[in-house]
Amino acid sequence: TNPNPVATASDAYAAKPLEICIKGNTRQNLWVNPSGTRNGITVTSNGDGSVTLSGTSTSNNIWIGYKQRYNLRPGSTYTLSVDNTLPSGTAFFVEPRDAGGVAITGPLLELVSSKKTSTVTLPSNTAYVNCLFYSVASVGTTLSGTYRVMLNEGSEPEPWCPPGLNSVGDDGSVKIVTAGKNYFPRLSSTTSKGVTVTANGDGSYTLNGTSSATDAGAIALDVSGIPKGHELTLSDYGYDGTAVKVQVYFKNIDGAMTYIDVFKTPKTFTIPEGATGIAARVVVATANETVNNVTVYPQLELGSTATAYEPPTVTTTPIDLDGHALNSLPDGTRDELTIDATGAVTLTKRVVAETAPSEASGYVWTSDVPGGSASFALGNTPRVPSGTQVGHILCDKLPPRSENLKELSYIIVASNKRSYVRNPAITSTDTAATVAGGATLLYPLATPQTIPLTSVTLPTLPSPNITVYNDSDVPSDITVEYVQDINIVLDNLNAKIAALNIAQSISS
Repeated sequence: TNPNPVATASDAYAAKPLEICIKGNTRQNLWVNPSGTRNGITVTSNGDGSVTLSGTSTSNNIWIGYKQRYNLRPGSTYTLSVDNTLPSGTAFFVEPRDAGGVAITGPLLELVSSKKTSTVTLPSNTAYVNCLFYSVASVGTTLSGTYRVMLNEGSEPEPWCPPGLNSVGDDGSVKIVTAGKNYFPRLSSTTSKGVTVTANGDGSYTLNGTSSATDAGAIALDVSGIPKGHELTLSDYGYDGTAVKVQVYFKNIDGAMTYIDVFKTPKTFTIPEGATGIAARVVVATANETVNNVTVYPQLELGSTATAYEPPTVTTTPIDLDGHALNSLPDGTRDELTIDATGAVTLTKRVVAETAPSEASGYVWTSDVPGGSASFALGNTPRVPSGTQVGHILCDKLPPRSENLKELSYIIVASNKRSYVRNPAITSTDTAATVAGGATLLYPLATPQTIPLTSVTLPTLPSPNITVYNDSDVPSDITVEYVQDINIVLDNLNAKIAALNIAQSISS
Protein backbone atom coordinates (compact mmCIF):
# COMPACT_ATOMS: atom_id res chain seq x y z
CA THR A 1 0.00 0.00 0.00
CA ASN A 2 1.11 3.54 -0.65
CA PRO A 3 -1.03 5.83 1.54
CA ASN A 4 0.98 8.99 0.92
CA PRO A 5 2.56 9.45 -2.52
CA VAL A 6 5.88 11.27 -2.27
CA ALA A 7 7.39 13.56 -4.90
CA THR A 8 11.16 13.03 -5.09
CA ALA A 9 14.07 14.41 -7.11
CA SER A 10 17.87 14.32 -6.90
CA ASP A 11 18.82 17.34 -9.03
CA ALA A 12 17.32 20.25 -7.07
CA TYR A 13 18.90 23.65 -6.59
CA ALA A 14 18.53 25.21 -3.13
CA ALA A 15 15.51 27.46 -3.76
CA LYS A 16 11.85 27.72 -2.85
CA PRO A 17 9.53 25.51 -4.92
CA LEU A 18 7.97 27.19 -7.94
CA GLU A 19 4.64 25.44 -7.34
CA ILE A 20 3.17 22.64 -5.27
CA CYS A 21 -0.16 21.08 -6.25
CA ILE A 22 -2.11 18.58 -4.11
CA LYS A 23 -4.88 16.64 -5.82
CA GLY A 24 -8.09 15.75 -3.97
CA ASN A 25 -8.96 12.17 -3.20
CA THR A 26 -11.97 10.50 -1.55
CA ARG A 27 -12.02 6.91 -0.35
CA GLN A 28 -15.01 4.93 0.90
CA ASN A 29 -15.03 2.25 3.58
CA LEU A 30 -18.29 0.31 3.18
CA TRP A 31 -17.96 -1.42 6.57
CA VAL A 32 -20.19 -0.29 9.45
CA ASN A 33 -18.86 -0.94 12.96
CA PRO A 34 -21.13 -3.13 15.08
CA SER A 35 -21.83 -1.80 18.56
CA GLY A 36 -23.48 -3.15 21.70
CA THR A 37 -23.16 -5.40 24.75
CA ARG A 38 -24.27 -9.00 25.04
CA ASN A 39 -23.41 -11.83 27.43
CA GLY A 40 -20.54 -9.92 29.03
CA ILE A 41 -18.87 -8.76 25.80
CA THR A 42 -18.98 -5.13 24.65
CA VAL A 43 -18.23 -4.01 21.11
CA THR A 44 -17.56 -0.26 20.96
CA SER A 45 -17.51 1.81 17.78
CA ASN A 46 -14.86 4.48 18.45
CA GLY A 47 -14.85 8.05 17.23
CA ASP A 48 -11.72 7.48 15.11
CA GLY A 49 -13.44 4.68 13.15
CA SER A 50 -11.83 1.76 14.98
CA VAL A 51 -13.76 -0.83 16.98
CA THR A 52 -12.86 -2.12 20.47
CA LEU A 53 -13.65 -5.49 22.07
CA SER A 54 -13.85 -5.72 25.87
CA GLY A 55 -15.34 -7.82 28.66
CA THR A 56 -15.53 -11.45 29.78
CA SER A 57 -17.97 -13.78 28.02
CA THR A 58 -20.79 -15.48 29.90
CA SER A 59 -21.81 -17.45 26.82
CA ASN A 60 -20.01 -19.26 24.03
CA ASN A 61 -22.41 -17.96 21.38
CA ILE A 62 -22.45 -14.15 21.10
CA TRP A 63 -23.72 -12.07 18.19
CA ILE A 64 -23.43 -8.27 18.08
CA GLY A 65 -24.34 -6.67 14.78
CA TYR A 66 -25.41 -3.68 12.78
CA LYS A 67 -28.02 -4.16 10.06
CA GLN A 68 -26.79 -2.02 7.20
CA ARG A 69 -29.62 -2.24 4.71
CA TYR A 70 -27.93 -0.94 1.64
CA ASN A 71 -27.14 -3.03 -1.34
CA LEU A 72 -23.60 -3.98 -2.11
CA ARG A 73 -23.87 -4.76 -5.79
CA PRO A 74 -24.84 -8.39 -6.50
CA GLY A 75 -22.26 -10.15 -8.64
CA SER A 76 -19.47 -7.78 -7.57
CA THR A 77 -16.38 -8.77 -5.61
CA TYR A 78 -15.65 -7.27 -2.19
CA THR A 79 -12.74 -7.58 0.23
CA LEU A 80 -12.90 -7.36 4.02
CA SER A 81 -9.66 -6.78 5.95
CA VAL A 82 -8.49 -6.02 9.50
CA ASP A 83 -5.21 -4.63 10.79
CA ASN A 84 -4.71 -6.93 13.81
CA THR A 85 -5.19 -10.62 14.52
CA LEU A 86 -8.50 -11.34 16.25
CA PRO A 87 -8.69 -13.44 19.45
CA SER A 88 -9.29 -17.15 18.93
CA GLY A 89 -12.96 -17.98 18.53
CA THR A 90 -14.02 -14.50 17.39
CA ALA A 91 -14.83 -13.03 13.99
CA PHE A 92 -15.92 -9.93 12.10
CA PHE A 93 -18.01 -10.72 9.06
CA VAL A 94 -20.36 -9.45 6.38
CA GLU A 95 -23.50 -11.54 5.94
CA PRO A 96 -25.47 -11.26 2.64
CA ARG A 97 -29.27 -11.63 2.84
CA ASP A 98 -31.95 -11.88 0.19
CA ALA A 99 -35.03 -9.65 -0.27
CA GLY A 100 -36.95 -11.74 2.25
CA GLY A 101 -34.31 -11.20 4.92
CA VAL A 102 -33.02 -14.77 4.76
CA ALA A 103 -29.27 -15.27 5.13
CA ILE A 104 -27.71 -16.59 1.92
CA THR A 105 -25.67 -19.69 2.69
CA GLY A 106 -22.21 -20.13 1.27
CA PRO A 107 -20.67 -16.74 0.42
CA LEU A 108 -19.39 -14.95 3.50
CA LEU A 109 -16.81 -12.25 4.10
CA GLU A 110 -15.31 -13.45 7.38
CA LEU A 111 -12.26 -12.41 9.41
CA VAL A 112 -11.15 -14.90 12.08
CA SER A 113 -8.03 -15.27 14.21
CA SER A 114 -6.14 -17.03 11.41
CA LYS A 115 -7.34 -14.76 8.61
CA LYS A 116 -6.84 -11.00 8.19
CA THR A 117 -8.39 -10.66 4.73
CA SER A 118 -11.44 -12.21 3.07
CA THR A 119 -12.68 -11.83 -0.51
CA VAL A 120 -15.98 -13.00 -2.00
CA THR A 121 -18.28 -12.33 -4.94
CA LEU A 122 -21.82 -11.61 -3.77
CA PRO A 123 -24.58 -13.81 -5.24
CA SER A 124 -27.11 -12.34 -7.64
CA ASN A 125 -29.96 -12.43 -5.10
CA THR A 126 -28.20 -10.30 -2.47
CA ALA A 127 -30.57 -7.55 -1.28
CA TYR A 128 -28.55 -6.16 1.63
CA VAL A 129 -25.80 -7.12 4.05
CA ASN A 130 -25.27 -7.13 7.81
CA CYS A 131 -21.97 -6.20 9.48
CA LEU A 132 -21.45 -8.29 12.63
CA PHE A 133 -19.14 -9.45 15.40
CA TYR A 134 -19.41 -13.10 16.47
CA SER A 135 -17.78 -15.08 19.29
CA VAL A 136 -17.79 -18.80 20.02
CA ALA A 137 -14.96 -18.49 22.55
CA SER A 138 -15.35 -20.44 25.79
CA VAL A 139 -17.29 -18.99 28.71
CA GLY A 140 -14.96 -16.93 30.86
CA THR A 141 -12.84 -15.74 27.93
CA THR A 142 -11.73 -12.13 28.37
CA LEU A 143 -11.54 -10.06 25.19
CA SER A 144 -9.59 -6.83 24.77
CA GLY A 145 -8.22 -5.09 21.71
CA THR A 146 -8.83 -2.39 19.15
CA TYR A 147 -9.24 -3.13 15.44
CA ARG A 148 -9.66 -1.28 12.18
CA VAL A 149 -11.86 -3.03 9.64
CA MET A 150 -11.99 -2.12 5.94
CA LEU A 151 -14.60 -3.20 3.38
CA ASN A 152 -13.91 -2.21 -0.21
CA GLU A 153 -14.79 -3.28 -3.72
CA GLY A 154 -12.29 -5.43 -5.59
CA SER A 155 -10.23 -8.51 -4.84
CA GLU A 156 -7.41 -6.71 -2.99
CA PRO A 157 -7.63 -4.92 0.39
CA GLU A 158 -7.29 -1.15 0.26
CA PRO A 159 -5.48 0.89 2.95
CA TRP A 160 -7.77 1.48 5.91
CA CYS A 161 -9.86 4.61 6.29
CA PRO A 162 -12.72 5.19 8.77
CA PRO A 163 -16.16 3.84 7.76
CA GLY A 164 -17.92 6.17 5.32
CA LEU A 165 -16.46 8.76 2.97
CA ASN A 166 -12.94 10.04 3.68
CA SER A 167 -11.27 12.92 1.84
CA VAL A 168 -7.91 14.68 1.98
CA GLY A 169 -8.04 17.41 4.59
CA ASP A 170 -11.22 16.27 6.33
CA ASP A 171 -9.77 17.76 9.52
CA GLY A 172 -9.62 21.20 7.88
CA SER A 173 -5.94 21.31 6.98
CA VAL A 174 -3.19 19.69 5.00
CA LYS A 175 0.43 19.43 6.09
CA ILE A 176 3.10 19.68 3.42
CA VAL A 177 6.35 18.02 4.47
CA THR A 178 9.52 19.05 2.63
CA ALA A 179 12.84 17.34 3.27
CA GLY A 180 16.01 15.99 1.80
CA LYS A 181 16.48 12.24 1.86
CA ASN A 182 17.11 12.09 5.64
CA TYR A 183 13.91 12.12 7.73
CA PHE A 184 15.59 11.52 11.10
CA PRO A 185 14.37 14.32 13.40
CA ARG A 186 16.75 16.80 14.98
CA LEU A 187 17.11 16.06 18.69
CA SER A 188 18.05 18.61 21.34
CA SER A 189 21.13 18.30 23.56
CA THR A 190 20.19 16.59 26.81
CA THR A 191 21.47 14.61 29.78
CA SER A 192 19.57 11.49 30.80
CA LYS A 193 20.47 8.55 33.05
CA GLY A 194 24.09 9.64 33.32
CA VAL A 195 24.68 10.17 29.61
CA THR A 196 25.01 13.57 27.93
CA VAL A 197 23.98 13.73 24.29
CA THR A 198 25.25 16.79 22.42
CA ALA A 199 23.55 17.85 19.19
CA ASN A 200 26.34 19.02 16.89
CA GLY A 201 24.17 21.02 14.48
CA ASP A 202 25.01 18.89 11.44
CA GLY A 203 22.62 16.06 12.29
CA SER A 204 25.22 14.14 14.31
CA TYR A 205 25.23 13.48 18.08
CA THR A 206 28.12 12.97 20.48
CA LEU A 207 27.60 10.90 23.64
CA ASN A 208 29.61 11.03 26.89
CA GLY A 209 29.17 9.52 30.33
CA THR A 210 28.29 6.30 32.14
CA SER A 211 24.74 5.03 31.81
CA SER A 212 22.83 4.41 35.04
CA ALA A 213 20.12 2.45 33.24
CA THR A 214 19.20 1.11 29.83
CA ASP A 215 18.36 3.50 27.00
CA ALA A 216 20.18 6.53 28.38
CA GLY A 217 20.18 9.45 25.96
CA ALA A 218 18.06 11.83 23.87
CA ILE A 219 14.45 11.46 22.75
CA ALA A 220 11.98 13.35 20.53
CA LEU A 221 8.33 12.37 21.08
CA ASP A 222 5.47 12.60 18.57
CA VAL A 223 7.72 13.31 15.64
CA SER A 224 6.07 14.84 12.57
CA GLY A 225 7.56 14.64 9.12
CA ILE A 226 8.17 10.88 9.05
CA PRO A 227 5.98 9.32 6.34
CA LYS A 228 3.75 6.40 7.31
CA GLY A 229 2.89 3.49 5.07
CA HIS A 230 6.21 3.64 3.20
CA GLU A 231 9.25 1.41 3.34
CA LEU A 232 11.92 3.22 5.40
CA THR A 233 15.56 2.39 6.14
CA LEU A 234 17.24 3.45 9.39
CA SER A 235 21.04 3.70 9.40
CA ASP A 236 23.77 4.66 11.89
CA TYR A 237 26.91 6.17 10.40
CA GLY A 238 30.17 7.15 12.11
CA TYR A 239 30.14 4.50 14.85
CA ASP A 240 30.88 0.79 14.65
CA GLY A 241 30.26 -0.41 18.21
CA THR A 242 27.37 -1.94 20.13
CA ALA A 243 27.14 0.39 23.13
CA VAL A 244 25.20 3.15 21.32
CA LYS A 245 22.09 2.56 19.26
CA VAL A 246 19.84 4.68 17.06
CA GLN A 247 16.16 3.96 17.52
CA VAL A 248 12.75 4.73 16.03
CA TYR A 249 9.63 3.46 17.77
CA PHE A 250 5.89 3.92 17.63
CA LYS A 251 2.59 2.72 19.10
CA ASN A 252 0.31 0.56 16.95
CA ILE A 253 -3.49 0.78 16.88
CA ASP A 254 -3.69 -1.96 19.57
CA GLY A 255 -1.38 -0.01 21.89
CA ALA A 256 1.66 -2.27 21.44
CA MET A 257 5.02 -0.56 20.92
CA THR A 258 7.32 -1.44 18.03
CA TYR A 259 11.03 -0.67 18.42
CA ILE A 260 13.48 -0.40 15.52
CA ASP A 261 17.00 -0.61 16.96
CA VAL A 262 20.08 -0.07 14.82
CA PHE A 263 23.66 -0.83 15.85
CA LYS A 264 25.45 0.24 12.68
CA THR A 265 23.66 -2.36 10.47
CA PRO A 266 20.74 -0.67 8.63
CA LYS A 267 17.17 -1.93 9.12
CA THR A 268 14.17 -1.56 6.81
CA PHE A 269 10.63 -1.24 8.21
CA THR A 270 7.26 0.49 7.70
CA ILE A 271 5.36 2.70 10.14
CA PRO A 272 1.70 1.70 9.66
CA GLU A 273 -1.12 4.16 9.13
CA GLY A 274 -2.72 5.05 12.46
CA ALA A 275 0.48 4.65 14.44
CA THR A 276 0.89 7.24 17.20
CA GLY A 277 3.60 8.35 19.60
CA ILE A 278 6.28 8.12 16.91
CA ALA A 279 9.64 8.78 18.56
CA ALA A 280 13.33 8.77 17.68
CA ARG A 281 16.34 8.74 19.94
CA VAL A 282 20.07 8.11 20.27
CA VAL A 283 20.88 6.15 23.43
CA VAL A 284 23.37 4.01 25.28
CA ALA A 285 21.72 0.61 25.12
CA THR A 286 22.74 -0.97 28.43
CA ALA A 287 23.35 0.13 32.03
CA ASN A 288 26.85 0.73 33.43
CA GLU A 289 28.28 1.43 29.97
CA THR A 290 30.86 4.22 29.63
CA VAL A 291 31.13 6.15 26.37
CA ASN A 292 33.70 8.84 25.56
CA ASN A 293 33.09 11.17 22.61
CA VAL A 294 31.14 8.59 20.63
CA THR A 295 29.59 10.33 17.60
CA VAL A 296 26.77 8.90 15.52
CA TYR A 297 25.11 10.13 12.31
CA PRO A 298 21.53 8.76 12.14
CA GLN A 299 19.72 8.60 8.82
CA LEU A 300 16.11 7.61 8.07
CA GLU A 301 15.29 7.47 4.37
CA LEU A 302 12.69 6.18 1.93
CA GLY A 303 13.25 2.78 0.36
CA SER A 304 15.08 -0.38 1.35
CA THR A 305 18.63 0.74 0.48
CA ALA A 306 20.92 2.65 2.84
CA THR A 307 22.69 5.44 0.94
CA ALA A 308 25.41 7.94 1.87
CA TYR A 309 24.72 10.17 4.87
CA GLU A 310 22.99 13.53 4.41
CA PRO A 311 22.06 15.91 7.27
CA PRO A 312 18.31 16.03 7.97
CA THR A 313 16.27 19.00 6.71
CA VAL A 314 12.62 18.35 7.55
CA THR A 315 10.01 21.14 7.55
CA THR A 316 6.23 20.79 7.96
CA THR A 317 4.04 23.57 6.54
CA PRO A 318 0.36 23.45 7.62
CA ILE A 319 -2.25 24.96 5.30
CA ASP A 320 -5.66 26.03 6.61
CA LEU A 321 -8.41 24.83 4.26
CA ASP A 322 -10.97 27.16 5.86
CA GLY A 323 -13.46 24.35 6.41
CA HIS A 324 -13.04 22.75 2.99
CA ALA A 325 -11.72 19.31 2.07
CA LEU A 326 -10.05 18.04 -1.09
CA ASN A 327 -12.58 15.65 -2.63
CA SER A 328 -12.67 13.45 -5.70
CA LEU A 329 -15.20 11.42 -7.70
CA PRO A 330 -14.80 8.01 -9.40
CA ASP A 331 -14.73 9.58 -12.87
CA GLY A 332 -11.53 11.48 -12.02
CA THR A 333 -13.09 14.83 -11.07
CA ARG A 334 -10.88 16.24 -8.29
CA ASP A 335 -10.39 19.34 -6.22
CA GLU A 336 -6.91 20.87 -6.37
CA LEU A 337 -4.85 22.90 -3.90
CA THR A 338 -2.07 25.00 -5.43
CA ILE A 339 0.71 26.95 -3.69
CA ASP A 340 2.76 29.19 -5.97
CA ALA A 341 6.28 30.57 -5.53
CA THR A 342 5.04 33.54 -3.48
CA GLY A 343 3.19 31.28 -1.02
CA ALA A 344 -0.26 32.21 -2.34
CA VAL A 345 -2.71 29.34 -1.77
CA THR A 346 -5.61 28.67 -4.14
CA LEU A 347 -8.28 25.99 -3.85
CA THR A 348 -10.05 24.93 -7.03
CA LYS A 349 -13.33 23.25 -6.06
CA ARG A 350 -14.88 20.85 -8.56
CA VAL A 351 -16.79 18.67 -6.10
CA VAL A 352 -19.66 19.64 -3.77
CA ALA A 353 -20.22 17.91 -0.43
CA GLU A 354 -23.91 17.97 0.57
CA THR A 355 -25.38 16.50 3.76
CA ALA A 356 -29.14 16.01 4.11
CA PRO A 357 -30.33 17.19 7.54
CA SER A 358 -32.93 14.58 8.46
CA GLU A 359 -35.33 12.00 7.07
CA ALA A 360 -38.22 13.94 8.60
CA SER A 361 -37.40 16.81 6.26
CA GLY A 362 -37.95 14.58 3.28
CA TYR A 363 -34.30 14.04 2.48
CA VAL A 364 -34.66 10.44 1.35
CA TRP A 365 -34.55 8.51 -1.89
CA THR A 366 -38.02 8.82 -3.39
CA SER A 367 -39.80 8.00 -6.65
CA ASP A 368 -40.94 11.49 -7.60
CA VAL A 369 -39.14 11.86 -10.94
CA PRO A 370 -40.33 10.78 -14.40
CA GLY A 371 -39.81 7.15 -15.16
CA GLY A 372 -40.22 5.94 -11.61
CA SER A 373 -36.52 6.21 -10.78
CA ALA A 374 -35.39 7.17 -7.30
CA SER A 375 -34.09 10.64 -6.44
CA PHE A 376 -32.41 12.31 -3.51
CA ALA A 377 -33.62 15.81 -2.71
CA LEU A 378 -30.82 18.26 -1.90
CA GLY A 379 -32.95 21.14 -0.70
CA ASN A 380 -35.16 24.00 -1.83
CA THR A 381 -32.32 26.07 -3.29
CA PRO A 382 -30.89 24.60 -6.50
CA ARG A 383 -27.16 23.76 -6.17
CA VAL A 384 -26.64 23.36 -9.90
CA PRO A 385 -27.99 25.18 -12.97
CA SER A 386 -31.51 24.35 -14.08
CA GLY A 387 -31.72 21.36 -16.37
CA THR A 388 -30.05 17.99 -16.31
CA GLN A 389 -26.37 17.34 -15.71
CA VAL A 390 -24.93 13.85 -16.16
CA GLY A 391 -22.26 13.08 -13.62
CA HIS A 392 -20.87 10.80 -10.97
CA ILE A 393 -21.50 10.96 -7.23
CA LEU A 394 -20.52 9.25 -4.00
CA CYS A 395 -22.91 8.65 -1.11
CA ASP A 396 -21.85 7.46 2.34
CA LYS A 397 -25.09 5.49 2.77
CA LEU A 398 -25.55 4.14 -0.72
CA PRO A 399 -22.66 2.27 -2.34
CA PRO A 400 -21.97 2.01 -6.11
CA ARG A 401 -24.67 0.33 -8.18
CA SER A 402 -23.56 0.62 -11.80
CA GLU A 403 -22.38 -2.20 -14.02
CA ASN A 404 -18.68 -1.34 -14.02
CA LEU A 405 -16.69 -1.46 -10.82
CA LYS A 406 -16.71 1.89 -9.03
CA GLU A 407 -18.51 3.64 -11.88
CA LEU A 408 -21.33 5.63 -10.32
CA SER A 409 -23.43 6.96 -13.15
CA TYR A 410 -25.98 9.39 -11.80
CA ILE A 411 -27.95 12.32 -13.17
CA ILE A 412 -28.08 15.62 -11.33
CA VAL A 413 -31.33 17.46 -12.00
CA ALA A 414 -32.26 21.00 -11.00
CA SER A 415 -35.49 22.96 -11.30
CA ASN A 416 -36.30 26.48 -10.20
CA LYS A 417 -37.51 25.08 -6.87
CA ARG A 418 -34.94 22.53 -5.79
CA SER A 419 -32.04 20.26 -6.73
CA TYR A 420 -31.99 16.52 -6.57
CA VAL A 421 -29.90 13.59 -7.68
CA ARG A 422 -31.52 10.82 -9.69
CA ASN A 423 -30.09 7.35 -10.19
CA PRO A 424 -31.74 5.61 -13.17
CA ALA A 425 -30.45 2.23 -11.90
CA ILE A 426 -32.65 2.40 -8.79
CA THR A 427 -36.40 2.00 -9.17
CA SER A 428 -39.11 3.07 -6.76
CA THR A 429 -39.73 -0.56 -5.85
CA ASP A 430 -36.11 -1.12 -4.82
CA THR A 431 -36.23 -1.20 -1.01
CA ALA A 432 -32.45 -0.85 -0.84
CA ALA A 433 -32.80 2.63 -2.28
CA THR A 434 -34.23 4.16 0.88
CA VAL A 435 -31.57 6.22 2.63
CA ALA A 436 -32.13 7.86 6.00
CA GLY A 437 -31.47 11.54 6.54
CA GLY A 438 -27.94 12.58 7.34
CA ALA A 439 -26.56 10.98 4.19
CA THR A 440 -23.63 12.83 2.63
CA LEU A 441 -23.30 13.08 -1.13
CA LEU A 442 -20.37 14.26 -3.22
CA TYR A 443 -21.28 15.47 -6.71
CA PRO A 444 -19.65 17.59 -9.41
CA LEU A 445 -20.00 21.35 -9.70
CA ALA A 446 -21.28 22.56 -13.04
CA THR A 447 -18.60 25.29 -12.98
CA PRO A 448 -15.40 25.00 -10.89
CA GLN A 449 -14.95 27.56 -8.10
CA THR A 450 -11.65 29.28 -7.31
CA ILE A 451 -11.20 30.02 -3.61
CA PRO A 452 -8.20 31.97 -2.27
CA LEU A 453 -6.93 30.72 1.10
CA THR A 454 -4.48 32.11 3.66
CA SER A 455 -0.97 32.43 2.25
CA VAL A 456 1.97 30.46 3.67
CA THR A 457 5.75 30.73 3.70
CA LEU A 458 7.28 27.74 1.94
CA PRO A 459 10.77 26.63 2.97
CA THR A 460 13.77 26.53 0.68
CA LEU A 461 14.13 23.05 -0.78
CA PRO A 462 17.37 21.25 0.10
CA SER A 463 19.89 20.39 -2.57
CA PRO A 464 20.31 18.07 -4.35
CA ASN A 465 17.77 15.63 -2.87
CA ILE A 466 14.16 16.62 -2.21
CA THR A 467 11.12 14.72 -0.98
CA VAL A 468 7.74 16.42 -0.68
CA TYR A 469 4.44 14.88 0.45
CA ASN A 470 1.18 15.65 2.19
CA ASP A 471 1.03 14.19 5.71
CA SER A 472 -2.48 12.73 5.47
CA ASP A 473 -4.22 9.42 6.16
CA VAL A 474 -5.88 9.62 2.73
CA PRO A 475 -3.66 9.19 -0.36
CA SER A 476 -3.09 12.41 -2.26
CA ASP A 477 -1.14 12.86 -5.46
CA ILE A 478 1.30 15.74 -5.26
CA THR A 479 3.33 17.52 -7.95
CA VAL A 480 6.26 19.87 -7.35
CA GLU A 481 7.84 22.33 -9.75
CA TYR A 482 11.37 23.13 -8.58
CA VAL A 483 14.58 24.79 -9.79
CA GLN A 484 17.00 22.24 -11.21
CA ASP A 485 20.72 22.42 -10.51
CA ILE A 486 22.08 22.77 -14.05
CA ASN A 487 25.45 21.25 -13.06
CA ILE A 488 23.77 18.08 -11.82
CA VAL A 489 21.61 17.95 -14.95
CA LEU A 490 24.70 18.23 -17.17
CA ASP A 491 26.60 15.63 -15.13
CA ASN A 492 23.69 13.20 -15.47
CA LEU A 493 23.47 13.87 -19.20
CA ASN A 494 27.22 13.34 -19.68
CA ALA A 495 27.03 10.08 -17.72
CA LYS A 496 24.23 8.83 -19.97
CA ILE A 497 26.19 9.81 -23.10
CA ALA A 498 29.30 8.04 -21.80
CA ALA A 499 27.30 4.90 -21.02
CA LEU A 500 25.75 5.00 -24.50
CA ASN A 501 29.18 5.36 -26.13
CA ILE A 502 30.48 2.40 -24.14
CA ALA A 503 27.49 0.29 -25.14
CA GLN A 504 27.92 1.21 -28.81
CA SER A 505 31.66 0.41 -28.63
CA ILE A 506 30.98 -3.02 -27.14
CA SER A 507 28.31 -3.82 -29.74
CA SER A 508 30.56 -2.86 -32.64
